[in-house]
Amino acid sequence: MKKSIKIDSCKVELYEFGSGKPEVFIVAGIHGDEATGVYTAFRLVEFLQNKDLKGKVKIVPVANPPAFRRKTRTTPIDSKDLNRVFPGSKDGSFSDKLAFSLWSIAVESDYILDLHCCGLSCCPYILALHQEYSYVKEYVSKIPLLYCVESTGLRGQLFIEASHNKIPAAIIEVKGGNGTYDEEHSKILLRAVLSLLANLELIKAFKMPGSPVFLGKIRQMESPTEGFFKPLLAPGNLVDEGTVIGLIEGIPVEAGAGGVLISIMKSSYVLEKEKIANIAPLIDK
Repeated sequence: MKKSIKIDSCKVELYEFGSGKPEVFIVAGIHGDEATGVYTAFRLVEFLQNKDLKGKVKIVPVANPPAFRRKTRTTPIDSKDLNRVFPGSKDGSFSDKLAFSLWSIAVESDYILDLHCCGLSCCPYILALHQEYSYVKEYVSKIPLLYCVESTGLRGQLFIEASHNKIPAAIIEVKGGNGTYDEEHSKILLRAVLSLLANLELIKAFKMPGSPVFLGKIRQMESPTEGFFKPLLAPGNLVDEGTVIGLIEGIPVEAGAGGVLISIMKSSYVLEKEKIANIAPLIDK
């Protein structure tokens, strides 16, 4: 079933499949430039057509249509980051009202999954408050991706506010950005979402074994100088503190911490102190 949610002159499309419990809310396109999640959400809508579900799945493939059409992270109407204003307000600006409408769907749900993109050179990973809440860790353990990173817990994000309201919630980050989508990462993301639904007993197929390795909060690595940066490692690599991750004009750039190289800048000209990599430390073996 397809419904439309109207906020001012904007319509947000909501797809519903199945009935009863558990109820899973899947949302993409909160940031309008992150197209891989949107692309995958529409593939999920296609897959669930005429499927027999033991529970309900609600999907909003494009949560922020004005930002998606402009390929921007923020909402062009009021210049706000939609994922910083949850739970929103029915009397605020456009982004506040949009967040309020999405939040009204979220609080009815038993589980929430928010699809995002982590840039053009990153590995797929889950982002969640797995260290803070046991019910969140239990939930994300049902998603068969390799890594789950502890969130910084910045308030105003849909999954953060939901987690604080005792609703298991998480983000999945995959490659994409600037309005582009990545076909390979979309396939990985779709398999992960279908496996989650199977592990929650909503659908019969697509169960995949395994649970993620749990990592701590991301640590940003900054460029020590200005110049042309050349990465030497790929996202997903394990590194030790001091591991050379790239070169700037032939000068080695060392990892400032050990863990998993979640993302690393592609070959680019960088400024001093510009972010060039993200590393998440291992917290279990």
